[in-house]
Amino acid sequence: MQNTKFIALLQTFTKEELKSFDDFIQSPYFNKREAPVKLYAALLPYYPDFTNLKPEKVFKKAFPDKAAFSDSYLRNVLSDLFELAEQFLGQEITQHSPPLISNTVYALIEKRQFKAAEDNLKLMENCIHKNQYFRNKFDLYCDYYLLKMRCHDRQEQRLAYSKAQQLLAENLKYSSVYQWLFRLYEMNNDEEVYYKFDYDTDFAKRFFSVIRPHDMEIIPTLAVQYYKVQLQLQPNWQNCLSLLTCVEQHKSNLSDSEIYVANLALTNFIMQQQRTHNNLPTGMSEKLFMLYEENWNLRQKNNQPASGTLFENIANMSFTFKGPECAKQFITENSTALPPNLREGLTAYCMARLHFCMGNYTETIAVINSISAFYHHYYFQVKSLQLMAYYETDNYDAFMTTLDAFKHTLKNHHELAQKHRIAHTHMSAILLKLYRLRLQYSPKQAAQIRKQLQDPEVALYSRQWAEKTIIALEKKYQHLHTGAISV
Repeated sequence: MQNTKFIALLQTFTKEELKSFDDFIQSPYFNKREAPVKLYAALLPYYPDFTNLKPEKVFKKAFPDKAAFSDSYLRNVLSDLFELAEQFLGQEITQHSPPLISNTVYALIEKRQFKAAEDNLKLMENCIHKNQYFRNKFDLYCDYYLLKMRCHDRQEQRLAYSKAQQLLAENLKYSSVYQWLFRLYEMNNDEEVYYKFDYDTDFAKRFFSVIRPHDMEIIPTLAVQYYKVQLQLQPNWQNCLSLLTCVEQHKSNLSDSEIYVANLALTNFIMQQQRTHNNLPTGMSEKLFMLYEENWNLRQKNNQPASGTLFENIANMSFTFKGPECAKQFITENSTALPPNLREGLTAYCMARLHFCMGNYTETIAVINSISAFYHHYYFQVKSLQLMAYYETDNYDAFMTTLDAFKHTLKNHHELAQKHRIAHTHMSAILLKLYRLRLQYSPKQAAQIRKQLQDPEVALYSRQWAEKTIIALEKKYQHLHTGAISV
């Protein structure tokens, strides 16, 4: 019973939503059936975990007049409750919807009920300001000022009409700028982070080139959008700090989703710098971890499923900043928050990486080998880590077999985001060179590998491990060479 759709949905409700839903299903306008009301009352004491939920016990409490337990009847009523819950959520959003209020305002103006229209305009403005569920607020404000103009026009209030028209013009400007900035960022982000697609961004970039920072800074939402795009088009530490400062200064005036996406832009840049340059400015690694944790908390606060990438990055960085036990605790306690299609494989990968960081290479391989299905969210990381583990255990045959299969898979996934393709392609090439160097050491080859690792333009899956490995090989050779000379 705990696995039914209604119980899963009910677990996401807040206490306020539970009370409102109770009022909703008891309203004859929305529900004329008595059974859903009774079953809901019987289920509420089990909220929020719904543990020890026994269908027979719940059935008897909800329907004492029924002679015997009926699984089919129970499921039918649960299905009715799920449909009512869906309608309730839609109603909750709709009744505070600026578009719905705008229809009321329009009808009142047409009936020349101006006082009531103005009252609803104030309500509409408050809803736009909260703006939790609807399209960007500048579009909503455009609708709002159009209605104000209509209301003032019908009352022949020319000064108020003119003021509303000026505010309409300003919000049309903000709306167009916001839409272009938002879409340009999303297109660039898709190519950089997810999959490659040949977007035509020429006009959007030309549009962006005429915008100046001082045009945006009076509106926190626009300022954040501007600095996000600026960081994408000119990825440098100055633009990173500009975005970071902007978010910190205006955080109280930004929505959770705006903070979350701004943090994503920052973490993507910092991680890219780490992959290519390795050394970050003082305190930036700690800041990166804090941004990841803030985004994790924002998703939990808003009852959103965990991001696989976020889960992976926090698990990895927890090892560095909090130690292996804290990292393991985070993985085991939070894996259930992952989407079902990622949960098993990504959890296993993170545990494997934890074992690798602790030097448990045999255990790393065992965990990786338990991951069966291909899934692009973690497959490429898994294979790079597996190759590193085979190197550490000196399993040449398994290393070469895995490397050949991995290179073939990389070639067949042209849609993979370029930076990920390059990082894993470079890593597989470096791994092969390191293994050959291990089998037959050459100072010249070692110098070439070291030079490649020092090149900031060479993106790698794990630069730190590769650098540590080449240093170990050089020291081993020097020790053997010095010992041979002494003899």
